[in-house]
Amino acid sequence: MSEKESKLQAQARKNGEGNVQESETERLSHMERDAVERLTKVGDEFDQPNAPDHSDR
Repeated sequence: MSEKESKLQAQARKNGEGNVQESETERLSHMERDAVERLTKVGDEFDQPNAPDHSDR
């Protein structure tokens, strides 16, 4: 483990985050959820009959 990594873990413990790896995983799952929500909204647009036509791209 590099010095930077151990500093990050010490900082995380001080902040009460626990394991740095775990908080990184949580952050990624939030990003994933946001992406899925955005894609769902785009998909809903295409499902609407009077949605703007994007087929000319």
